[in-house]
Amino acid sequence: MEFPEWSKCHIERQCGSPHDGHCSECDAEDLTCRTLCGWNCACRCMGWPTGGLDADSHDRWDKCYEERGCTLSKREECQKNCGSSESCKNLCIMDRERCSCGCIQHAAASRTESAPAATTATSTRHHH
Repeated sequence: MEFPEWSKCHIERQCGSPHDGHCSECDAEDLTCRTLCGWNCACRCMGWPTGGLDADSHDRWDKCYEERGCTLSKREECQKNCGSSESCKNLCIMDRERCSCGCIQHAAASRTESAPAATTATSTRHHH
């Protein structure tokens, strides 16, 4: 995925602030949901899978995001080293997108793995 195509999609779908991808399931004040909605929108523009919008997904995504260093400050650091090269700066943007979208996938995968166990535990508690 090249930056111009991704950027065009990102703008057209309004993945960024203040729209954050327009998820109808997010309340205006629900920043957890809106953050994930915006990233899902950005990841969809790259043709990558998306994840959940719940607080649990956000916690897993956030932990991964910090651990892998997908931060905006890291992107800005990367861009500082680009001089005046736009294509270099754009690569820094795409690196961060791939990093964070990798975490969206990671959060979704760990949710799927833990879901059946959680359901079983809950239903067991209900019956006894």
